[in-house]
Formats: sequence, C-alpha cells, structure tokens
Amino acid sequence: METYQATQAGVTERKVVDGAKELNSWAWQYGQTPEFTNDLEGETSVGKVVSGFRDADRIDGSSR
Repeated sequence: METYQATQAGVTERKVVDGAKELNSWAWQYGQTPEFTNDLEGETSVGKVVSGFRDADRIDGSSR
C-alpha cells in the first residue's frame, strides 16, 4: 500500500494540510483512545479468575 504525505506545496486546501498535521500528531494517534471496557474470565489450577478493565482517562491525563 502506498502512502502520500500532504504538504502545502501539493495541496491547495489549507484544511487538508491542517487535517494531515492533526492526524500525524501524537495527541491524535495516542492521546485520543476511545473509552473501552474489557472483562476477562478464565480458569486456573487454583480456580476461576475474573478481571475487568475500564479506560477512564486519556493517556495525556485529561478526563473524558
């Protein structure tokens, strides 16, 4: 799959360049993880194990 880098020289719409910058930013890629829950359940040699995870805060420390 080929990828293309949006630059001001190749794109006349400013909003396209600004959007590309946002999508390449750390905040967009890692700081905006969608809220999720994950419940895990399993059996071990000593009995049943149940665990639950809930993403309540973003990586950047701000609350949703």
